Amino acid sequence: MVEGHGRDGDSSSYGGYGFFFTTGSPEEADAAHLAALRERFGEEMADRFRRDRELMRHPRPLTETERKVIRKAIAPVLRDLQVSGAIVPDVRDEAHADEGRDGREGVHAWIKVDGSSGWDVWTPTEESSPAEQVWWLADQVQEWEIDELWRAGRSATWPECPEHPGSHPLEPDIDGAGTAVWRCPRSERAICAIGALGTNR
Repeated sequence: MVEGHGRDGDSSSYGGYGFFFTTGSPEEADAAHLAALRERFGEEMADRFRRDRELMRHPRPLTETERKVIRKAIAPVLRDLQVSGAIVPDVRDEAHADEGRDGREGVHAWIKVDGSSGWDVWTPTEESSPAEQVWWLADQVQEWEIDELWRAGRSATWPECPEHPGSHPLEPDIDGAGTAVWRCPRSERAICAIGALGTNR
């Protein structure tokens, strides 16, 4: 799992901060975890933990620019979920984290379905192409989808590889033409563009 991904509501883990078990109130747990982080990793990591916990409790609404980035980049992935009969999440225009990834700045959003906790997704805005933004979200939404399908008691292979049914999912990638694609990990063949699942490429 990419650092920063994950579901809210697990009092024993904090995204990329590792695992810390304690007893007592949530406030006492946070204080204990904060002290452990400060002692082990320094004040910068402790500050990041504080910011992330505050955003988890009080998400920041996305700006109009951020909302447009997320909506455009995630649209092809949502289309593929829908046409394949998979579970389609609700995309919330709110940030539950603020850190960048891969050494770049980007935009966070929150995806979830009724009856489940949410999942943080992120895509870069710095030095990134539209195809790369789609790729980042496809990778994260696929991870979320496989987990949700498993929880629902359904086949957790999404999207299923048409070349090898019942075997493995396709993987998001960027082809030589700079297009975000679903690729078979066994044959390494690009099956279709992300957003064109079930059609000829």
